[in-house]
Amino acid sequence: MKPTTVEIVFLIDTSESMRPCIEGLSKNLDQLILPFQGYNFKLRFGLLGYSIGKTTGGGMLISSVTLDGDLSTIYTNSPLLFTDNAQEFSQKIKSLTVAGDENHLLALDCAFDFPFGPVHSTRRVVCLFSDEKIEDGMIGNPDPHLVVEKLCKKAMARKILLYMALPGSPLLDDLAAIPCAQIEPVIGGDGLKSINFSKLLSQMGKSISVSSLQGNEGTYDRAIHGQDNMGTGEGSFEGMR
Repeated sequence: MKPTTVEIVFLIDTSESMRPCIEGLSKNLDQLILPFQGYNFKLRFGLLGYSIGKTTGGGMLISSVTLDGDLSTIYTNSPLLFTDNAQEFSQKIKSLTVAGDENHLLALDCAFDFPFGPVHSTRRVVCLFSDEKIEDGMIGNPDPHLVVEKLCKKAMARKILLYMALPGSPLLDDLAAIPCAQIEPVIGGDGLKSINFSKLLSQMGKSISVSSLQGNEGTYDRAIHGQDNMGTGEGSFEGMR
């Protein structure tokens, strides 16, 4: 059976410098949708906005936004994590607030754990947008290369197409080595002001509409950071830069 549904998770760094990116995505979402016309796909959107701060005890404080609440809804397999209403989705992106720092590896792990539809009928896509390198921010991993290796295995096991608009870096090269990844190189630190989002989303839509990763879903580890058991705690997102 060929996929009849495309589920796209927008993974958006909501640290301080990202307001231009959030505005660019919300204004140009229609450019992503246009290439699917005529392909008879049902297009559904998911969202994970994320930033990292510090708890009062010195641990990691996670701020996350999904269409159905926070990080916990991913791990309860909420049916409300996706919507086919593009206008409402665009407004949800526009409403994201910015604060704190980023942790791309943790965020990718969460996005890869989204409860996508059946692999035989669903084209699964994750799109990451940030103006900071994967190595930057509060990574908090003893061996980030090992985490990237696990993420690559998960993406391939779950048949996920990965699109990334990020500054170049060695860890990004590791992610780009997998067959389901495409990269839009960006200049770091400017909130992605240099990106033509109309053109970028149009290109992504054309690529996604003709790409497909068929086969059975493989085995993978959910929540490799243990984030399914993390509480938000009390703390601050101020002064992280």
